[in-house]
Amino acid sequence: MPNNFPKLALFLSVTLFIFSCVAFLFLYQKINENNSITEKNNATWQNEADKRNVLSLMDHSIKVIKPETIELGKHFAQSSDVVPFLNSIENIARVVGVKAEVASVEVSKNENILEVAMSATGSFNEMYKFLMLLENSSYQLEFSKVEIKRSSELDVPLPGGVRPVWHGFFKMSLLSFIK
Repeated sequence: MPNNFPKLALFLSVTLFIFSCVAFLFLYQKINENNSITEKNNATWQNEADKRNVLSLMDHSIKVIKPETIELGKHFAQSSDVVPFLNSIENIARVVGVKAEVASVEVSKNENILEVAMSATGSFNEMYKFLMLLENSSYQLEFSKVEIKRSSELDVPLPGGVRPVWHGFFKMSLLSFIK
């Protein structure tokens, strides 16, 4: 029996060693699989974080340029709402003391230009200031016809003295028109 004990101990030792090697290899393989899954998940997370950062930067940029966008939008007239453009022309007339009246408003054949015809009455200085303010308005205007004539009516007495009445006809195209 003493001969069997060393063989049994050797057999158990070799069996335990083989079992330990198999367990080690199994655990090593599982750890490598988990590492590769973790790397893929980290790469996916990093991509999503980068996308989120880009969206955050874009949102910030939009907020920063919003006032400038609003200001730029004031230089264009929408086809759905031409009233602010016409109101700005009437306000210019009021500021310089000219009596202005819009005669017609039409969309041109190519539909990217709004054509406005208007008549105005006032002194020569007022008519000149009116024309200068129209040319320098925030809208891009192109004048196709400008007529300023002295009226055949009698001069009108005003607080500053007697002034002749001048009639003007302006036909202009709004180039900053968005259909």
